[in-house]
Amino acid sequence: MADNENIPTEGKGIGKGETNIEICCGSLRGEIRDIGVEVKDLMADSFFDAPGEMFPGQHGEMKANTMLAFRHLEDARMRLGKVMQQIQGGVSIFDRPGGGKPGAEPGK
Repeated sequence: MADNENIPTEGKGIGKGETNIEICCGSLRGEIRDIGVEVKDLMADSFFDAPGEMFPGQHGEMKANTMLAFRHLEDARMRLGKVMQQIQGGVSIFDRPGGGKPGAEPGK
């Protein structure tokens, strides 16, 4: 992506518009969320109901690593949100008046 593609457009972000990097980060966050749902769904796979582990603790280890993969995806999603937050002035929506909630009273 060329540097000139990060100029603000109509929308949000530093009060001037949403930048392409914000759009990209937002899109990636959505994709990561969707992948996270699929990874977490692996925990309920019928494979874990089948008898006979190849070695003691096999299924438990597999579930633990699946949950770690999910947590890493959540961390990546949060980090991309932090990129967006820095573009918007470095303040969390929860630190702003109204807490970022539509219709909330300022400071509540």
